[in-house]
Amino acid sequence: MLELWGGLDTWGDSPVAIASQWEAGGFDLTPGLKGNLAISRVRIHDGVLTDEQIMSNYLEETGDFSSA
Repeated sequence: MLELWGGLDTWGDSPVAIASQWEAGGFDLTPGLKGNLAISRVRIHDGVLTDEQIMSNYLEETGDFSSA
């Protein structure tokens, strides 16, 4: 299923790369596939959230950020 939607597949002792891709060996990041972005907060859940859970998380934390 993960290959169908490009999901994040992690293991307990593996690092997570955000906006990049690991090479096949799992030790190096692919040079041409690195994003340039700013991320304020990242959550990694052990299951899929419902739409309601996502909205609840958003509404709970939206005051922590400024649009200015």
